[in-house]
Amino acid sequence: MYKDDDIIVVDFKTPEDVREFILDEGIIYKSERQVDSLYIPNFDLLLTPNIEQMSNTGIGIEFNMYIKKLDKYLYEYSSGMGGDITTAVGMSMSSFLISFMNTFEIMYNKCNPINITTEFGGNEHNWDVYLGNVTGMGTPGEDGKGSSATYYWDIIKDDIIKRLGNQKMVYVKIYAARLPENSIGEVRFDDVAIPELSELVRKLAEKWNVEQFGSEKQFIFIEQNPSTITPSQYDGPEGRKKMRDYVLEYLKMFKNTTSKEQYYNLVKDFGDKIGDKVLANECFGFLPEIATIRALGDQIVVSDQIQFSLPDNKTLMTYSTQLSDYLMMENCLIDIIRSGELGEETKKVWEDLICKSAIYNVFVQAQEAKGKITPKLTTVLYNVNNDFVLR
Repeated sequence: MYKDDDIIVVDFKTPEDVREFILDEGIIYKSERQVDSLYIPNFDLLLTPNIEQMSNTGIGIEFNMYIKKLDKYLYEYSSGMGGDITTAVGMSMSSFLISFMNTFEIMYNKCNPINITTEFGGNEHNWDVYLGNVTGMGTPGEDGKGSSATYYWDIIKDDIIKRLGNQKMVYVKIYAARLPENSIGEVRFDDVAIPELSELVRKLAEKWNVEQFGSEKQFIFIEQNPSTITPSQYDGPEGRKKMRDYVLEYLKMFKNTTSKEQYYNLVKDFGDKIGDKVLANECFGFLPEIATIRALGDQIVVSDQIQFSLPDNKTLMTYSTQLSDYLMMENCLIDIIRSGELGEETKKVWEDLICKSAIYNVFVQAQEAKGKITPKLTTVLYNVNNDFVLR
């Protein structure tokens, strides 16, 4: 960076240059630098930038955030393109600040919320919904004029609402883009892709009339009224550590099973050991499918809609986004595997989990039939015992 009269010119040569710029002066909010992070006291928000990719004309920046008040981790990936790297960085930063941070500020200041009420697990939950501005590039929108703040909400609000469980806060990202040859749609809950809603948004973008490129992005922040939050033993940093310890213990017990009888007794044995029979059902059912979805990646698309079959022939239908343990369990599993905490048997445990997966079995059958693999499974059915409840 150098100064020419009153103009500051930024000369980015390395990813480190970009990161230092963000940490030193790239954020418009009053902040305090804490080593490789920025603390924004007005929001009690800790922000850590990471340069994911960089070229002469493009950049991708990861923004990892933590809100202490809500004990919530957030993530946004913001890309930028331009005639040079300086322009690209400016595009990426502007997109992040105008779309994500602006919506976060709207929520923080409680500006014009939309009030909604949901029911989950027999409990009523009250929410405030905050709609961010729709930011666009090119000539987006069906008429080339862009969309209003309520456009996407009006179309998919019912699908968003039925995916709310007992979260303290949820952030929804909506992205639509149209090129002459194809269209793109993406809807993410807490950075988890929702295939059905992504396809719905893609079909909206497909109707746009663009010559080169058009895109729209919007964030929706949804905060639960504290008075309706159902507490969990896995809340907070200590709760997350407790969950991780339990997932690790389950994997150790899973590793040591040597017969079908031992394997199918895992739910009872693990539940008795930790005193949480709901989590025992979840570990037995979720961990193999989570591992498989991670392993197969783009080879298969799995709906977030799931069903639970109980012994009395009753069926519970829900969404993985609603379940307070699901995403935390996924994060614990991936962290344990990456850390190699199971030693030399880490890879084998991962592979054995996948072999127990219903998704993987369907995938293998499709391959063996030498037919075209259907990339989408509408739901996964989990068999659970009478100790299971939705939470």
